[in-house]
Amino acid sequence: MSWYRKKIDSTKKDKLKAEISVILEKYKPAILNKLEEFNNMDGLKTIKYIRTWTLLREIERTHLIKKLLILWLSGIFNFILKWVNKEIVLETLDEKRHTKERITNNENLKNRAQLDALDRVRTLVVENIEDSKAKVQVLYSN
Repeated sequence: MSWYRKKIDSTKKDKLKAEISVILEKYKPAILNKLEEFNNMDGLKTIKYIRTWTLLREIERTHLIKKLLILWLSGIFNFILKWVNKEIVLETLDEKRHTKERITNNENLKNRAQLDALDRVRTLVVENIEDSKAKVQVLYSN
């Protein structure tokens, strides 16, 4: 439960505190009146009032428990959404990285193909030059 307390932002805490204080302020006069009535009652009435008072207290407790449960579930839901969004972002980053790698690999292959073609052209030119030199030497020697 302590990790969840860290997750609740201050506005939710303030709202919850405000609701609790409103409930306490709302029932404070009733509590004081019930205590005065309790002091002045006979046995059967006290049992009846104790039962109704415990019933009211249980209703308020379940109401607060529901609110806390809703806050807790919303925190878990937000955590799951953040986790899913994080996974989606990581997947998109991986996809971008892979596409960049593919692009660079394709560019490298194109560059290699161009270099290979240039090398072939150079070798052909050199061979042609050597052949021409050889022909020229044959012509001059004759």
